[in-house]
Amino acid sequence: MSKFKIGDKAIKVKGYKFPCTIVSVFETKAGNVRVVGEMDNYGLLHIFNEGQLEHPELDQEDMIKKNEEILATPQNHKPSNL
Repeated sequence: MSKFKIGDKAIKVKGYKFPCTIVSVFETKAGNVRVVGEMDNYGLLHIFNEGQLEHPELDQEDMIKKNEEILATPQNHKPSNL
């Protein structure tokens, strides 16, 4: 289960800056989650490990809503882009 879904905003937390919108979430053959971020204003696509990205600062209410969405997603959910 991914902490991101398509359409989420994300930022790279270490190293170079990469503000982006998540455009794909998938599992590798080994079962590892990967997310594809499309860089804001440039359109550059980059595949990340989940741990490389974080949600931009959210207020407490938004964080609760996000967690509820994650918990409501079935674990056997397959991304719509596969």
